[in-house]
Amino acid sequence: MGGERVERVLTDQGEERADAYILACGSYSPLLARAFGERLPIYPIKGCSVTIPVDGANNPPTLGGIDEDNICAYVRLGDRVRSTAVAEFAGYDVSHTLANFRAMLGALKDLFPSDADLWAAPVLGVPAAVTPEGTPVLGRGRLNNLWYNTGHGHRGWTTACGTRPVSADLFAGCTPDLPLEGLTLR
Repeated sequence: MGGERVERVLTDQGEERADAYILACGSYSPLLARAFGERLPIYPIKGCSVTIPVDGANNPPTLGGIDEDNICAYVRLGDRVRSTAVAEFAGYDVSHTLANFRAMLGALKDLFPSDADLWAAPVLGVPAAVTPEGTPVLGRGRLNNLWYNTGHGHRGWTTACGTRPVSADLFAGCTPDLPLEGLTLR
């Protein structure tokens, strides 16, 4: 930092300099923002997901959906299906056991009977960036050349696609089509 501006960013790939910056680091955004005195109302919630190959499967989904009875969401990603179900307040702990996935894999087997070996699928624990209201944090904070586009929560990929044009407008000094009330730090 230099005064009220970001001067450079240090990464594992070296130093980067720009006229302006957007902080979009999910659940890690508050840790970075703390370095320049900003408090972001974002908390890590550990979600568990599984990605299942569906080549040769009997009945893979073609559209994403949510099974409310089994609290399981799924989406088709080419020749794979990704599913999520579990969320817990665990901070940045991404450890998990197969027990975390038992209900989700059982629901998937019931929803989409197949010959796929669900238990062989890669599993992952990931901290999602959630705000108390469930809305992202957008716009400028206290630094003159730093904007936020973070805190999208469990709808991260979907919401981020919608907030991208908002961030582009703000970054360019234009008024976005979306009203920003309740979405900024100010």
